[in-house]
Amino acid sequence: MIDPGSEACIGRLASDRQSTRSVVAAVALGLVVLMVTKGPVFWVRFEWAPLGSDFIDDIWVQTAFVVASALLMAVAWPAIARLRSDPLAVGLTLAVPVLAVLSVLWSVSTSRTVEQSFIFFLGTLATLLAGAYVHRLHALVAVWGAMQLGVGLSLFASARHWPLALDMNGKLAGIYFNRNSLGPVAVTAFVASVCLLAALARRRSHPALLSALGVVALIDVMVWYRTGSLTAAVALVCAAAGTMLLWFAVPRARNDDRRRRTLAVSIASIVGVVAVFGYSQRGLVADRLGRDPTLAGRTIIWSVVDYFISQRSLSGWGFMAVWTQPEIADALAAQNALVYEAHSGYREVLLGMGVFGLAALVGCFAIALARSGSIVWRCPDALALWSFGVVVYVIVVNLGETYVGANLLPWTLLAVAIGQTVAVRTRSHSISQQ
Repeated sequence: MIDPGSEACIGRLASDRQSTRSVVAAVALGLVVLMVTKGPVFWVRFEWAPLGSDFIDDIWVQTAFVVASALLMAVAWPAIARLRSDPLAVGLTLAVPVLAVLSVLWSVSTSRTVEQSFIFFLGTLATLLAGAYVHRLHALVAVWGAMQLGVGLSLFASARHWPLALDMNGKLAGIYFNRNSLGPVAVTAFVASVCLLAALARRRSHPALLSALGVVALIDVMVWYRTGSLTAAVALVCAAAGTMLLWFAVPRARNDDRRRRTLAVSIASIVGVVAVFGYSQRGLVADRLGRDPTLAGRTIIWSVVDYFISQRSLSGWGFMAVWTQPEIADALAAQNALVYEAHSGYREVLLGMGVFGLAALVGCFAIALARSGSIVWRCPDALALWSFGVVVYVIVVNLGETYVGANLLPWTLLAVAIGQTVAVRTRSHSISQQ
């Protein structure tokens, strides 16, 4: 039995030596993570020249994402051998963007689907490689640095009274044009700070560094509070609950294994029932909490989206293609909803790729939970908990936002987490055979 909670147990699974290439890959990963928050890229493009269309159709914005992903892939390419060792996990993860590419065959907007599905596949493969190649601690530092830069720039934008730094209700949006875009960045920044603090504390780092990380975490919370964004926070609570339940269930001594597992399963069952009830009765729950019963208009959007899903439930309309159609724009406008996404990753996949796409997405989430959960079970350190928590977070946050697709922060973090679990699994198998 590997000593749980010990950072040294990963050392028993593998010897992960630092190298110049690994550091370069970590820097490239940090760049990609910062870019997929979209705020910095959008602001640069916004200030550079007038936009002729939306960001999703802007060739300069999309080219920037392609170049960044290609650079990351080139640096992390040696990890392809590690990915080959777990074809099930890698195959199920790539199945979603592969189906997005194949949806070109039936897309109602070929150009939109070709562009978005290609970037989706390229970004997923690049971040899978990076997750498998970069040292887990280096990857966490890269994510932490990217998130803190986004938070810091948003505070700077607010202090300097940049236009759009505050939304019409006075909520903080920073450099992200929307408070619900800054909210996930602040939440991710906070969790990354806490996990990095725990990992470095285990390594007996200098107290001043640990104190500084604690202060940064508090700033992250303050920024999130100023956004007033709830979706990411609810997903974080669910992820934290799921992660702690798994950590609690990890056996520590033979005499309490059964009791701990029974208690963990009982608590998990109760939480599951509450979660299902809360989601099915979300309007009632929101009303009781003094929030908008339509979940900020989401239930209205979903009623329109569900109708269009029913029109092509088997194949879908083609990845991201339906939003080019005037029919759905008119239907949403009639409900006073001017949006160009489903505000649900699951519905977005159904819209674009039909039931086969949804099946691929569920398979991806299932294998991600299994792989990351097995690492926590064998070695429940801060880095393993981070990976598992990311998976749960992405599963939950997609209930209320579209975070499956090209250049999206949660999906990027998910791909990195899967790559990391594949790498640890591969190394542990190699050591066990020696």
